[in-house]
Amino acid sequence: MRILLFVLLLSVSGPAAVSAGTSSPETDSPKTKSLLSILCYHNIDLTSPKDSPYSVTSSIFASELMALRGAGFEFVSLGQVEAFYASGKPLPARSVLITFDDGHENIYTRAYPILKRMGIPWALFIFPTAIGRGHERGFMDWDDVRTLRKDGVAIGSHSFDHPFLTRPGNGVATREAYDKWLDKELIYSKKLIETQLGMKVTSFASPFGALNDVIQEHIRNSGYSLAFNVFGSNNDGENNPLELNRIIVLAKDSPETIVQKAKERPLHFRNTIPGSLQVFTGVFGSIEFSLDGIADLAPGSVHALLNGAKLDTLEENGPVFSATISVPTRSKSYIVTVYATKKTGETCSQSYYFSYTKEFPAFLLPTLGKL
Repeated sequence: MRILLFVLLLSVSGPAAVSAGTSSPETDSPKTKSLLSILCYHNIDLTSPKDSPYSVTSSIFASELMALRGAGFEFVSLGQVEAFYASGKPLPARSVLITFDDGHENIYTRAYPILKRMGIPWALFIFPTAIGRGHERGFMDWDDVRTLRKDGVAIGSHSFDHPFLTRPGNGVATREAYDKWLDKELIYSKKLIETQLGMKVTSFASPFGALNDVIQEHIRNSGYSLAFNVFGSNNDGENNPLELNRIIVLAKDSPETIVQKAKERPLHFRNTIPGSLQVFTGVFGSIEFSLDGIADLAPGSVHALLNGAKLDTLEENGPVFSATISVPTRSKSYIVTVYATKKTGETCSQSYYFSYTKEFPAFLLPTLGKL
Protein backbone atom coordinates (compact mmCIF):
# COMPACT_ATOMS: atom_id res chain seq x y z
CA MET A 1 0.00 0.00 0.00
CA ARG A 2 1.60 3.32 -1.10
CA ILE A 3 1.13 6.15 1.36
CA LEU A 4 1.82 9.78 2.09
CA LEU A 5 0.46 11.47 -1.03
CA PHE A 6 2.20 14.78 -1.74
CA VAL A 7 4.53 14.47 1.24
CA LEU A 8 7.60 16.59 1.87
CA LEU A 9 10.50 15.04 3.76
CA LEU A 10 13.47 16.40 5.63
CA SER A 11 16.09 14.02 4.29
CA VAL A 12 19.85 13.60 4.63
CA SER A 13 21.65 10.91 2.68
CA GLY A 14 22.79 7.96 4.78
CA PRO A 15 21.54 4.60 6.04
CA ALA A 16 19.15 6.07 8.62
CA ALA A 17 17.10 7.72 5.87
CA VAL A 18 16.16 4.31 4.48
CA SER A 19 15.77 1.96 7.39
CA ALA A 20 15.73 1.83 11.17
CA GLY A 21 19.49 1.74 11.40
CA THR A 22 19.80 -1.80 10.10
CA SER A 23 20.85 -3.69 7.02
CA SER A 24 20.16 -7.19 5.81
CA PRO A 25 21.58 -9.71 8.29
CA GLU A 26 22.51 -13.26 7.47
CA THR A 27 21.12 -15.98 9.67
CA ASP A 28 23.55 -16.69 12.54
CA SER A 29 26.13 -14.28 11.09
CA PRO A 30 28.80 -13.00 13.53
CA LYS A 31 27.04 -9.62 13.58
CA THR A 32 23.76 -11.08 14.78
CA LYS A 33 25.12 -13.60 17.30
CA SER A 34 25.67 -11.00 20.03
CA LEU A 35 22.48 -9.68 21.62
CA LEU A 36 23.00 -6.24 23.15
CA SER A 37 20.35 -4.84 25.48
CA ILE A 38 20.90 -1.28 26.69
CA LEU A 39 18.88 -0.22 29.73
CA CYS A 40 18.16 3.42 30.51
CA TYR A 41 17.53 4.49 34.11
CA HIS A 42 16.86 7.99 35.44
CA ASN A 43 16.40 7.94 39.23
CA ILE A 44 16.93 5.58 42.15
CA ASP A 45 14.92 6.22 45.34
CA LEU A 46 13.71 9.64 44.21
CA THR A 47 12.09 11.36 47.20
CA SER A 48 10.17 14.09 45.38
CA PRO A 49 7.90 13.27 43.71
CA LYS A 50 7.78 9.81 45.27
CA ASP A 51 5.42 8.46 42.63
CA SER A 52 7.61 9.31 39.62
CA PRO A 53 7.29 6.57 36.97
CA TYR A 54 11.00 7.04 36.22
CA SER A 55 12.26 6.26 39.73
CA VAL A 56 13.16 2.70 40.72
CA THR A 57 13.77 1.70 44.34
CA SER A 58 17.30 0.64 45.22
CA SER A 59 16.11 -2.83 46.24
CA ILE A 60 14.32 -3.38 42.91
CA PHE A 61 17.32 -1.99 41.04
CA ALA A 62 19.64 -4.48 42.72
CA SER A 63 17.13 -7.28 42.05
CA GLU A 64 17.00 -6.37 38.36
CA LEU A 65 20.78 -6.52 38.10
CA MET A 66 20.88 -9.89 39.86
CA ALA A 67 18.07 -11.23 37.68
CA LEU A 68 19.94 -10.25 34.52
CA ARG A 69 23.10 -11.91 35.77
CA GLY A 70 21.13 -15.00 36.74
CA ALA A 71 19.62 -15.17 33.24
CA GLY A 72 23.09 -15.41 31.70
CA PHE A 73 23.63 -11.77 30.76
CA GLU A 74 27.10 -10.26 31.03
CA PHE A 75 27.44 -6.58 31.85
CA VAL A 76 29.57 -4.71 29.33
CA SER A 77 31.13 -1.26 29.29
CA LEU A 78 30.52 1.62 26.92
CA GLY A 79 34.06 1.08 25.63
CA GLN A 80 33.26 -2.53 24.74
CA VAL A 81 30.17 -1.42 22.83
CA GLU A 82 32.20 1.19 20.96
CA ALA A 83 34.84 -1.42 20.03
CA PHE A 84 32.13 -3.82 18.88
CA TYR A 85 30.73 -1.36 16.37
CA ALA A 86 34.05 0.25 15.40
CA SER A 87 36.17 -2.86 14.83
CA GLY A 88 33.91 -5.88 15.29
CA LYS A 89 35.49 -6.92 18.60
CA PRO A 90 33.05 -9.58 19.88
CA LEU A 91 30.65 -9.02 22.72
CA PRO A 92 29.30 -11.82 24.92
CA ALA A 93 26.32 -13.67 23.43
CA ARG A 94 24.00 -11.96 25.93
CA SER A 95 25.30 -8.49 26.73
CA VAL A 96 23.69 -5.69 28.70
CA LEU A 97 24.85 -2.10 29.15
CA ILE A 98 23.52 -0.08 32.09
CA THR A 99 23.04 3.64 31.41
CA PHE A 100 21.72 6.56 33.42
CA ASP A 101 20.48 9.85 31.98
CA ASP A 102 20.51 13.42 33.34
CA GLY A 103 22.83 13.17 36.35
CA HIS A 104 20.48 13.30 39.34
CA GLU A 105 22.23 13.25 42.70
CA ASN A 106 20.46 10.03 43.72
CA ILE A 107 22.36 8.21 40.96
CA TYR A 108 25.56 9.11 42.80
CA THR A 109 24.27 8.37 46.31
CA ARG A 110 22.03 5.34 45.61
CA ALA A 111 22.88 3.65 42.28
CA TYR A 112 26.64 4.12 42.27
CA PRO A 113 27.29 2.15 45.51
CA ILE A 114 25.19 -0.79 44.25
CA LEU A 115 26.93 -0.91 40.88
CA LYS A 116 30.35 -0.58 42.52
CA ARG A 117 29.60 -3.36 45.00
CA MET A 118 28.44 -5.68 42.21
CA GLY A 119 31.38 -4.81 39.95
CA ILE A 120 29.15 -3.65 37.09
CA PRO A 121 30.40 -1.15 34.47
CA TRP A 122 27.98 1.59 33.51
CA ALA A 123 27.62 4.87 31.64
CA LEU A 124 26.24 8.26 32.64
CA PHE A 125 24.86 10.82 30.17
CA ILE A 126 24.81 14.38 31.54
CA PHE A 127 23.79 17.84 30.39
CA PRO A 128 26.04 20.63 31.69
CA THR A 129 23.32 23.09 32.75
CA ALA A 130 22.07 20.53 35.30
CA ILE A 131 25.53 19.64 36.61
CA GLY A 132 26.33 23.36 36.87
CA ARG A 133 23.33 23.81 39.16
CA GLY A 134 24.44 20.84 41.25
CA HIS A 135 23.05 19.73 44.58
CA GLU A 136 20.75 22.72 45.04
CA ARG A 137 18.67 21.43 42.12
CA GLY A 138 19.00 17.76 42.98
CA PHE A 139 21.78 16.99 40.51
CA MET A 140 25.38 15.90 40.89
CA ASP A 141 28.02 18.59 40.72
CA TRP A 142 31.22 18.45 38.68
CA ASP A 143 33.19 17.03 41.62
CA ASP A 144 30.74 14.11 41.84
CA VAL A 145 31.08 13.43 38.13
CA ARG A 146 34.88 13.61 38.38
CA THR A 147 34.78 11.00 41.15
CA LEU A 148 32.73 8.69 38.95
CA ARG A 149 35.06 9.26 36.03
CA LYS A 150 38.13 8.42 38.15
CA ASP A 151 36.37 5.21 39.23
CA GLY A 152 35.95 4.11 35.61
CA VAL A 153 32.39 5.22 34.90
CA ALA A 154 31.93 6.22 31.25
CA ILE A 155 30.56 9.74 30.73
CA GLY A 156 28.66 10.90 27.66
CA SER A 157 26.74 13.98 26.55
CA HIS A 158 23.00 14.37 26.95
CA SER A 159 23.02 17.78 25.17
CA PHE A 160 23.66 21.15 26.83
CA ASP A 161 20.16 22.24 27.96
CA HIS A 162 18.13 19.01 27.47
CA PRO A 163 15.75 20.37 24.80
CA PHE A 164 13.70 18.53 22.22
CA LEU A 165 16.28 18.66 19.45
CA THR A 166 13.48 18.31 16.91
CA ARG A 167 12.02 21.64 18.04
CA PRO A 168 14.30 24.62 17.24
CA GLY A 169 14.82 26.95 20.17
CA ASN A 170 13.23 30.35 20.61
CA GLY A 171 14.68 32.96 18.29
CA VAL A 172 15.91 30.39 15.77
CA ALA A 173 14.69 31.86 12.49
CA THR A 174 17.48 31.15 10.00
CA ARG A 175 19.41 28.07 8.94
CA GLU A 176 22.58 29.64 10.32
CA ALA A 177 20.89 30.15 13.70
CA TYR A 178 19.52 26.60 13.61
CA ASP A 179 22.96 25.10 12.94
CA LYS A 180 24.46 27.26 15.70
CA TRP A 181 21.76 26.12 18.14
CA LEU A 182 22.42 22.46 17.33
CA ASP A 183 26.17 23.03 17.67
CA LYS A 184 25.61 24.37 21.18
CA GLU A 185 23.65 21.27 22.18
CA LEU A 186 25.96 18.78 20.47
CA ILE A 187 29.44 20.26 20.22
CA TYR A 188 29.63 22.78 23.06
CA SER A 189 28.23 20.26 25.56
CA LYS A 190 30.83 17.74 24.38
CA LYS A 191 33.72 20.20 24.69
CA LEU A 192 32.61 21.46 28.10
CA ILE A 193 32.40 17.92 29.52
CA GLU A 194 35.80 17.13 28.03
CA THR A 195 37.29 20.25 29.62
CA GLN A 196 35.74 19.57 33.04
CA LEU A 197 36.73 15.88 33.13
CA GLY A 198 39.92 15.79 31.07
CA MET A 199 38.62 13.05 28.78
CA LYS A 200 37.31 12.55 25.28
CA VAL A 201 33.52 12.30 24.90
CA THR A 202 32.41 10.02 22.05
CA SER A 203 28.84 9.08 23.00
CA PHE A 204 25.59 11.03 22.87
CA ALA A 205 22.14 10.22 24.26
CA SER A 206 19.41 12.30 22.66
CA PRO A 207 17.04 14.01 25.15
CA PHE A 208 13.62 12.34 25.06
CA GLY A 209 14.98 10.14 22.24
CA ALA A 210 13.87 12.92 19.86
CA LEU A 211 15.75 12.63 16.57
CA ASN A 212 15.47 13.16 12.87
CA ASP A 213 17.91 12.52 10.05
CA VAL A 214 19.10 16.16 9.99
CA ILE A 215 19.99 15.97 13.68
CA GLN A 216 21.65 12.59 13.22
CA GLU A 217 23.86 14.08 10.53
CA HIS A 218 24.86 16.82 12.99
CA ILE A 219 25.64 14.14 15.59
CA ARG A 220 27.86 12.34 13.09
CA ASN A 221 29.67 15.57 12.18
CA SER A 222 30.14 16.53 15.84
CA GLY A 223 32.61 13.71 16.48
CA TYR A 224 30.41 11.15 18.21
CA SER A 225 30.90 7.47 17.42
CA LEU A 226 27.84 6.22 19.34
CA ALA A 227 24.38 7.75 19.74
CA PHE A 228 21.46 6.39 21.72
CA ASN A 229 17.68 6.65 21.55
CA VAL A 230 14.96 5.32 23.89
CA PHE A 231 12.85 3.43 21.34
CA GLY A 232 12.53 0.30 23.50
CA SER A 233 14.20 -2.46 21.45
CA ASN A 234 17.51 -4.32 21.58
CA ASN A 235 20.52 -4.39 19.27
CA ASP A 236 23.00 -6.61 17.48
CA GLY A 237 25.86 -5.91 15.08
CA GLU A 238 23.48 -4.88 12.29
CA ASN A 239 22.22 -1.81 14.17
CA ASN A 240 23.46 1.64 13.24
CA PRO A 241 25.89 2.78 16.00
CA LEU A 242 24.43 6.29 15.71
CA GLU A 243 20.92 4.94 16.35
CA LEU A 244 21.31 2.40 19.14
CA ASN A 245 18.15 1.38 20.94
CA ARG A 246 17.68 1.66 24.67
CA ILE A 247 14.90 0.42 26.94
CA ILE A 248 13.68 2.87 29.59
CA VAL A 249 13.26 1.10 32.93
CA LEU A 250 10.17 2.26 34.81
CA ALA A 251 8.99 1.96 38.39
CA LYS A 252 6.27 -0.48 37.31
CA ASP A 253 8.75 -2.93 35.76
CA SER A 254 9.60 -6.08 37.68
CA PRO A 255 12.95 -7.86 37.44
CA GLU A 256 11.22 -10.59 35.42
CA THR A 257 9.88 -8.00 32.98
CA ILE A 258 13.34 -6.49 32.48
CA VAL A 259 14.86 -9.91 31.79
CA GLN A 260 12.08 -10.69 29.31
CA LYS A 261 12.64 -7.39 27.47
CA ALA A 262 16.41 -7.90 27.45
CA LYS A 263 16.02 -11.32 25.82
CA GLU A 264 14.13 -10.07 22.76
CA ARG A 265 16.16 -10.47 19.57
CA PRO A 266 16.14 -7.45 17.25
CA LEU A 267 14.18 -7.62 14.02
CA HIS A 268 15.67 -5.88 10.98
CA PHE A 269 13.76 -3.64 8.61
CA ARG A 270 14.44 -3.78 4.90
CA ASN A 271 12.54 -0.52 4.47
CA THR A 272 10.09 1.73 6.30
CA ILE A 273 7.65 4.37 5.08
CA PRO A 274 8.00 6.97 6.48
CA GLY A 275 11.74 6.37 6.74
CA SER A 276 13.31 6.10 10.14
CA LEU A 277 14.06 9.54 11.64
CA GLN A 278 12.27 11.35 8.83
CA VAL A 279 10.19 14.46 9.35
CA PHE A 280 7.29 15.01 6.97
CA THR A 281 4.25 17.09 6.25
CA GLY A 282 1.31 16.68 3.88
CA VAL A 283 -1.44 14.07 3.53
CA PHE A 284 -0.77 11.18 5.89
CA GLY A 285 -2.89 8.18 6.78
CA SER A 286 -0.84 4.98 6.86
CA ILE A 287 2.53 3.39 7.51
CA GLU A 288 4.44 0.59 5.83
CA PHE A 289 7.46 -1.57 6.68
CA SER A 290 9.17 -4.64 5.28
CA LEU A 291 11.16 -7.20 7.26
CA ASP A 292 14.28 -9.23 6.56
CA GLY A 293 14.28 -12.90 7.55
CA ILE A 294 10.53 -13.28 7.15
CA ALA A 295 10.95 -17.02 6.46
CA ASP A 296 12.35 -17.47 9.98
CA LEU A 297 9.23 -16.01 11.62
CA ALA A 298 6.21 -17.98 12.75
CA PRO A 299 3.25 -17.36 10.41
CA GLY A 300 0.83 -14.75 11.73
CA SER A 301 3.12 -13.73 14.60
CA VAL A 302 3.95 -10.20 13.41
CA HIS A 303 2.10 -7.38 15.13
CA ALA A 304 2.85 -3.72 15.68
CA LEU A 305 2.24 -0.91 18.15
CA LEU A 306 2.03 2.79 17.31
CA ASN A 307 3.01 4.88 20.34
CA GLY A 308 2.13 1.92 22.52
CA ALA A 309 -1.31 1.18 20.99
CA LYS A 310 -1.83 -1.98 18.94
CA LEU A 311 -2.35 -1.48 15.20
CA ASP A 312 -5.44 -3.58 14.54
CA THR A 313 -5.42 -2.55 10.87
CA LEU A 314 -2.06 -4.21 10.11
CA GLU A 315 -2.11 -6.06 6.78
CA GLU A 316 0.50 -8.53 5.54
CA ASN A 317 1.69 -9.00 1.97
CA GLY A 318 4.75 -11.23 2.03
CA PRO A 319 7.56 -9.36 3.78
CA VAL A 320 5.62 -6.07 3.55
CA PHE A 321 3.23 -4.89 6.25
CA SER A 322 1.00 -1.82 6.16
CA ALA A 323 -1.59 -0.20 8.37
CA THR A 324 -3.93 2.76 8.16
CA ILE A 325 -3.74 5.22 11.03
CA SER A 326 -5.57 8.34 12.11
CA VAL A 327 -4.63 11.48 10.21
CA PRO A 328 -2.85 13.78 12.70
CA THR A 329 -4.26 17.25 13.31
CA ARG A 330 -1.14 18.64 14.98
CA SER A 331 2.60 18.09 15.01
CA LYS A 332 3.40 14.74 16.57
CA SER A 333 6.16 12.16 16.98
CA TYR A 334 5.63 8.46 16.38
CA ILE A 335 7.37 5.27 17.48
CA VAL A 336 6.40 2.12 15.58
CA THR A 337 7.33 -1.03 17.51
CA VAL A 338 7.09 -4.34 15.66
CA TYR A 339 6.99 -7.69 17.43
CA ALA A 340 7.27 -11.20 16.02
CA THR A 341 8.02 -14.73 17.12
CA LYS A 342 10.63 -16.87 15.41
CA LYS A 343 9.84 -20.46 14.52
CA THR A 344 12.30 -21.37 17.27
CA GLY A 345 10.01 -19.64 19.77
CA GLU A 346 12.23 -16.58 20.35
CA THR A 347 10.47 -13.22 20.69
CA CYS A 348 11.84 -10.46 18.47
CA SER A 349 11.18 -6.73 18.22
CA GLN A 350 12.41 -3.55 16.57
CA SER A 351 11.30 0.08 16.56
CA TYR A 352 11.59 3.09 14.33
CA TYR A 353 10.79 6.75 14.87
CA PHE A 354 9.43 9.49 12.64
CA SER A 355 7.63 12.77 13.16
CA TYR A 356 4.92 14.81 11.51
CA THR A 357 4.77 18.58 11.45
CA LYS A 358 2.09 20.80 9.97
CA GLU A 359 4.61 23.36 8.73
CA PHE A 360 8.35 23.37 8.28
CA PRO A 361 10.27 26.49 9.27
CA ALA A 362 11.00 28.49 6.12
CA PHE A 363 14.76 28.30 6.71
CA LEU A 364 14.64 24.48 6.38
CA LEU A 365 12.80 24.42 3.05
CA PRO A 366 15.99 24.05 0.93
CA THR A 367 16.57 20.63 2.54
CA LEU A 368 13.15 19.23 1.58
CA GLY A 369 12.42 16.65 -1.09
CA LYS A 370 9.43 14.60 -2.19
CA LEU A 371 8.87 11.02 -1.10
